[in-house]
Amino acid sequence: MDDNEKAEMEKFDRQLSQFADYWVARISEVADLAEMRKRAHILPSHWWWYLNERVYRKQEAAIS
Repeated sequence: MDDNEKAEMEKFDRQLSQFADYWVARISEVADLAEMRKRAHILPSHWWWYLNERVYRKQEAAIS
């Protein structure tokens, strides 16, 4: 990946993270991220597969 591609990827990562609540809600309409991770043996380093857990922790922190 060249520097421009890396910058673009980082931009998309930030956007995905920023709108995690929205994406988790949309994905959950058609798929179960936890089940998909389990079947595909997804590593935690692939953080976007764990958006549902990030959203859950954020919601739990807001309640506390």
